[in-house]
Amino acid sequence: MSLSAILSDWAATLQPLLQPLGDVELALRKLWPYLTVLCGVVLLLYLLTLASVDITSWWKWRRQTRVSRLLAKFRSIRERIAGKGQDRRRRLADDRQRRNLQELAGLIEDQLRSIRGYLQHGLYKRTRRLVAKAVADLDFDRLYALHRLLALPDAKQVVSRLEVFLQRAR
Repeated sequence: MSLSAILSDWAATLQPLLQPLGDVELALRKLWPYLTVLCGVVLLLYLLTLASVDITSWWKWRRQTRVSRLLAKFRSIRERIAGKGQDRRRRLADDRQRRNLQELAGLIEDQLRSIRGYLQHGLYKRTRRLVAKAVADLDFDRLYALHRLLALPDAKQVVSRLEVFLQRAR
């Protein structure tokens, strides 16, 4: 059989292939209403699944953000309480240091009174201002250096060194 003979009688040749296809078409026509309902149900289930995934992820995100907001709130409260405690401890420590420095300033005032006759009036006032400023600024080193300077046995030597000390203290 030649190719042209096969092609001229194509309906008879393809009939065995088209018969099962026709049977499938008939079955599909009978199932068509059920298939549309089935596709609708599948689509609805798909959409419900997507919605449940979105709602679940939103719920997790909301819980995480709520927890993180609560954690941030508690952290800020804790830091504020700690800050208040640190401020209070610092103030108490500063008050205690200031009292200690005032005692040292009292000793320096006694030393200044003992050599007041050798000091000029301006030098005496500048020294007292330096002592008051050192107590206010909590400057222990400056007060202690002044105390050691005034503890020297020779009063005339103290006056010259005190002038140099006050010039450097500016």
